[in-house]
Amino acid sequence: MGWKHCCCWLLLSVPLQADVFAPLDLPAPTAVRTAIGEPGPAYWQQQVDYRLSARLEPATARLSAEALLKYHNQAPHALPILWFEFPLERLVDTKQSAPLHPLPKGSRPPQPPVVAPSGLQDLEVFAGEQVLEVRQQGTFIGVVLPAPLHPGEQAELRFAWALQLPDRLDPRRPRAGMETLADGRLLVALTQWYPRAVAFTDQRGWDLTPFLGDAEFNLELGNFDVRLSAPADYLLFGTGELQNPAVLTAAEREHWQAASGQSRVTQAGAATEWREWHFKAEMQRDFALVAGNAWRWQTKLLDLPDQQVRLQVAFPDNGRWLWQRYALAATEHSVRQLQAYLGPFPVNTLTIANIAGIGMEFPGLKLVGFRGPDAAIDGPAPAYSRTQKHDVLGGIMHEVAHAYYPMLVNTDERREGFFDEGIASFLAYLLEQSWSRSFQSFYGDPAGVAPAQLRPDYAAPVTRADHFVHKLDSHYHVPAVALVILRQQLLGAERFDQILRDFTASWAGKRPYFADFIRFVSAQSGLELDWFWRGWFFSDRHVDIALAKAEILLKKPESSEQLSSFLRQQARRAGEPLLALPASLTAEVEQQWALQDHYSAQDDFGVLAQASWQPGAAQGQWLRLELHNRGGIPMPVTVQVSTADGQQHQLHLPVDSWRASQQQLQLDLWLASSETIVQIELDPNRLSGDVNPANQRISGPLPVVLLP
Repeated sequence: MGWKHCCCWLLLSVPLQADVFAPLDLPAPTAVRTAIGEPGPAYWQQQVDYRLSARLEPATARLSAEALLKYHNQAPHALPILWFEFPLERLVDTKQSAPLHPLPKGSRPPQPPVVAPSGLQDLEVFAGEQVLEVRQQGTFIGVVLPAPLHPGEQAELRFAWALQLPDRLDPRRPRAGMETLADGRLLVALTQWYPRAVAFTDQRGWDLTPFLGDAEFNLELGNFDVRLSAPADYLLFGTGELQNPAVLTAAEREHWQAASGQSRVTQAGAATEWREWHFKAEMQRDFALVAGNAWRWQTKLLDLPDQQVRLQVAFPDNGRWLWQRYALAATEHSVRQLQAYLGPFPVNTLTIANIAGIGMEFPGLKLVGFRGPDAAIDGPAPAYSRTQKHDVLGGIMHEVAHAYYPMLVNTDERREGFFDEGIASFLAYLLEQSWSRSFQSFYGDPAGVAPAQLRPDYAAPVTRADHFVHKLDSHYHVPAVALVILRQQLLGAERFDQILRDFTASWAGKRPYFADFIRFVSAQSGLELDWFWRGWFFSDRHVDIALAKAEILLKKPESSEQLSSFLRQQARRAGEPLLALPASLTAEVEQQWALQDHYSAQDDFGVLAQASWQPGAAQGQWLRLELHNRGGIPMPVTVQVSTADGQQHQLHLPVDSWRASQQQLQLDLWLASSETIVQIELDPNRLSGDVNPANQRISGPLPVVLLP
């Protein structure tokens, strides 16, 4: 259907906000990070290699460990102090963590498996035989070097320490800790357990932003060689590749080699011996393990183009039903789809472990807390809700998506948590919808963004996670919706997908910031999108574009009879003819052009076509629409006009229509149809993220404005 339009701008005296179309104030490009969002010729980042050895004593929730680490200073700066972090120290430093995460009203503190408090114990740091000065500040450990570490030099340090592990159900949501099952068996998450190097970057130097619980981690890449001893009845899964399959029992090794996808149950019992597990991982940002004597274990070898990936899922008996049926299939689906979408899967072994508490991503190991209803292993299948099922599936898909962001593309989770969580939530939305169109997706649907953005305390996504309450809204849901809109409405799916693939390849193994992503998208798409980033990421506004007024424009008729006839026709609406003709009869004049004249377009109830009808003339009508931007974020607008003959006519207005006035817009549109207008609607497919679709439609009959 044909359209043409012109715009008349109405300026309001008091603007609602600053110019959303102004250029963003991004950090200046450098030789490290270029103006087109790529790593520059002078790009650098630090590297820290670890040899870790530890002993886990589950009965007392204690871990004792040593680390030999090599810090490669690849920065153009001398470093007199090296900073590391033990995030579990926030559970001890109540001045920082407790006020932000108080116990829920009426609840009691959790009962830990042991009496001793969690936290770091017996820390010592050496350079050779020299004991080094340690400066502790909150979760950070500063090691004063014997001499400054100059560019290009390496420092070798030895750490010795012990950790008392917390309860995974502590309301402050530790990523590490113990889960005690009803029968006394244990699952253990060994995460954030070693001195993880604080990121030292070209943008911020040492990133000493304190860890308070929600704003996550900014880490360096390195190589890991890890040995961990545990009771012999415990089965371990970790980052990287198992180096000593002989540590497995004969039955476990047979299961591991068969990789059939079937379940194997851990044999519980008193452990009289210990086993030492050995893992290696190359150029990863972290290393984590899980251990337990209550696992059900499934494993499968997945063949992909030019790659084979071992998939493993581990879950306790009380998660048997949903996890046994869906977990391995959901993991395989996610890896296949992401490998096809973004390129080679970042690791060759992927384990998804179900343990109580907060979900968390680590290289090659993902923790998912959703379990579904508890059920005895030999009991009947329990009833479960649609939400419980999709919590498990969606939780797995979200954590697998993190294999690319931030594990491969090493983003800064501490300050820019919305960056990796937004992309992971967007990827999970694609995975969920490709699993089933009936999937109950919690993040990513533009039509479902209103509850998040209309909260009185909704915060802009760029806000650090510890500075607001609703992290899932601002860092997961809204950024995912924004990326869906960017893909579906602004760039197109094919161009967006290629840009994301190219950005992922360009920054694999490196640390981009959100500003790099903005510049990369602009350079690759040829579009200036500062208004989009400002509105969706840098502000707490939302999309609410209202159709405030719709009128028909009519040239002043020559007679009052003509006007009356036109108005009666507009009010009549579509419907069946007053007289239904028998099938054997036809309207003769409608069949023969020669019998038609200017009265043929008129009946007793008004004008059927245009008031100025002439044989052979183009038929249509002018409309005047008034749009109000009530939410603050301008968007491209799709206008859909439904007419009495059942047709729908669409016009797509670019976002530039809002440049002269960002709050109110008047449009004169030519509709190439003279049929009665039944309804005018904005954004009919609900793709713009508008929070108030009720103010986006007007039904006919429309008022008529006479033009001179």
